[in-house]
Amino acid sequence: MKTRLSAAPRTPQRKYSLFRGLAQFWRWLAVLAWKLLTSCWGLFKWICVPVGKLRQKIMAVLRGLLPAKTPDQKIFRVYEIFLRLGRRFGCPRKTCETPLEYVRRLQTSGKIELFPGEEVEELTSLFLKARYSHEPVSWQQAAISEQLLKIIRSKLK
Repeated sequence: MKTRLSAAPRTPQRKYSLFRGLAQFWRWLAVLAWKLLTSCWGLFKWICVPVGKLRQKIMAVLRGLLPAKTPDQKIFRVYEIFLRLGRRFGCPRKTCETPLEYVRRLQTSGKIELFPGEEVEELTSLFLKARYSHEPVSWQQAAISEQLLKIIRSKLK
C-alpha cells in the first residue's frame, strides 16, 4: 500500500475583493432588517395607529390656521367645527350617517335643546350645497355659515 507523502493539492483561493465584501455586508444587513421587521410587526402596527391619528389632528389644526382659499373650504371648515361641537356635547356623527340623517337624529334624540334646529338645518343645507351641488357657493354664503356656527355655539354655552 502506497501512502501519499506529498501534500494534497491546494485549491486556488479567491482573492479578496472590496466589492464582494460590501455586497456580503449589505445582504447580511438586509436579512437582519427583514428579521427585525417581521418580528416587530405587531409593535409597528400598534405604534402606527396613534401616530396616524396624531397626524390627522395636526393637519386639522394646520388647516384651521390657514385662511380658506374658496368659499367651499370655508363652509367645510365650519361644518367640521360643528361636528366637533357635536362630539363634545355627546352627539357624535356616526360614520355610516349622512348629514341629513345626523340632523334628523339630533332632532329626535332629545338633544335638540342643545342644538338649535333651524340653524343646524340651514348649516347642513349649506354644507350639502357646497359639497354636492354643481352651482358655486358664494363668499356671502360662507359668511352666513360662520354666523350660524356662532349662533349654535352661543346656545350651547
